[in-house]
Amino acid sequence: MMKKITLLMLLISAITFSHATIIVRDIVDFAITSDQTLDFDFNNDGTVEFTFSNTGGTVGGFFNSEDVNFITFGTMDTGEGWDVIRPLTAGTSINSSGVFGALGDAYINPFWADAEQMFPNGDSYIGTTFKIGSSKHYGWILVHVNNDVITIKKYAYNNVANQGITAGQTTSISEQESIVNLSVYPNPTSDFVFIRNAELVKDISLYSITGQLMIQNMDFNEPISLQNYPAGIYLLTIETKAGVKRTEKIIKR
Repeated sequence: MMKKITLLMLLISAITFSHATIIVRDIVDFAITSDQTLDFDFNNDGTVEFTFSNTGGTVGGFFNSEDVNFITFGTMDTGEGWDVIRPLTAGTSINSSGVFGALGDAYINPFWADAEQMFPNGDSYIGTTFKIGSSKHYGWILVHVNNDVITIKKYAYNNVANQGITAGQTTSISEQESIVNLSVYPNPTSDFVFIRNAELVKDISLYSITGQLMIQNMDFNEPISLQNYPAGIYLLTIETKAGVKRTEKIIKR
């Protein structure tokens, strides 16, 4: 019974996104402590875009600022000689309008940072730009701070060159639109349901309320018949051509 309830909860709440545009690397949480380094390979092609390390208690990295950079405070404005990476909150835009001013090195919570430059305890984001081949991309890094311990939890980028991303974004605007523009009607129904904008759909499956698969790979260009099923609640999972999945609860009278 517990397995059925768990499956039901997953089906009702599931809205999962393929990474057709936004590529997410959900790594094992990596605490960058003394003498440890973490390589960032955003597109998982074996080529490292840049590396963070812990040197003398300060986490950061060296890089060619023509190829890699971060939203920063630092040398160009303060003359301090060492750049400080700025913490971002979820939803912050990371694109060509950002200030990417590091001159070849940048650090998280160094001792010379001002109070407003410090990452607070908890989760924050880093905005970055880097090149894959000759193409510039924008991405985010999810950072967790617990006092002096800095942990990298995941990172992501927009695989469309020169196209921005927002901190924490995991799905593209086009993917979001493809799922928003879909609807199932009428609901409740006594016999048939229809898919509005069915041309966006790749696959549909129908489940019982207990999670039993009833129909798979149905013809979604035709009305979906519930005539042969008893009254109750059913779960219709829809996958769009953009790779987005969602589940609709259907009530059969």
